[in-house]
Amino acid sequence: EAEQAVVGTARALRPGRPGTAVGDAIDLDGGVLLTAANFEIARRVGLRAKALHPSVSVVAVLYDTIPLVGDAAGVAAGFGRAYQECYRALGAAGARFIAISDHTRTDALAAIARGALHPSVAPEAAILLAHEFRAPPPGSKPAPLPEAPYFLSVGSPMGRKNGRLLCEAYRRLAARDGALADRLPALVFAGRVGTDPGALLDRLGGYRDIAARVRLVDEPDHATLQALYRSAEALVFPSVYEGFGLPVGEALWLGTPVIASNATSIPEVGGDLAVYFDPSDADALAALLLEAATVPDWRAARRHAIAAARPHLRSWRQVAGDYADQAAG
Repeated sequence: EAEQAVVGTARALRPGRPGTAVGDAIDLDGGVLLTAANFEIARRVGLRAKALHPSVSVVAVLYDTIPLVGDAAGVAAGFGRAYQECYRALGAAGARFIAISDHTRTDALAAIARGALHPSVAPEAAILLAHEFRAPPPGSKPAPLPEAPYFLSVGSPMGRKNGRLLCEAYRRLAARDGALADRLPALVFAGRVGTDPGALLDRLGGYRDIAARVRLVDEPDHATLQALYRSAEALVFPSVYEGFGLPVGEALWLGTPVIASNATSIPEVGGDLAVYFDPSDADALAALLLEAATVPDWRAARRHAIAAARPHLRSWRQVAGDYADQAAG
């Protein structure tokens, strides 16, 4: 989604210069090629462009250093080695690098310092991605939504996304007295989550006792995801490691309150508009969920603050312009 948005907006900003479809013939000699893609595609495209057009300046977007984290982020060692080799090859070919957040840039520099990345991969700048949630295609309609009120989790809840902590916090609230339990919003997981709440909760660590309160929206289309954000009491984002954190930006763009982990790049995206918790502290998250569920006008007050800050949220057009300026500089 991020790659498509950056490339599509860059084309609009520079009509006639980038290709407009796969297979377009482009003369790259003396030009700039921005590879807004994952590291394997960046290597293939970047090295091929250099072979065909030696004078082209290749600029690779560095999304994160998660493949270097290993077991801490649930990443296989072989994936980390592939990541290292792809970027080493790009660096050896003279590619330049831009990070998508200050945190990613800092992580990359730290990886270079400890010898996990080649020095040529040092990002020359950090350009934050967008908050913007692009409008669904005209005429598209959302699928039926879970009944409100609900807290929303977007993306896979497995591994570093830390859905287990969210389930634990929710379980602690649901186990309280009946009056509170009756007022507690449902918990909606949207993404590649399947259709069986019990099976998902088993994979997250055995939380079938909250299955009656959990709703799944498997692989929602763009219109459905937009509607889910807008109807949620809050997006809950407990991830322990992000290069950026697109759901946080998207929720804010659509006016949805955000309860998020304070880890890695996430506070760069949420700024003062989100409320934060330690991603290892289920009690801290439970307290924030309780506040959101029980304090009168909590949602309205958060939405008002987000609306006031809307002019300062970043669009994909701004991001593309910043990348184009940096790449050409």
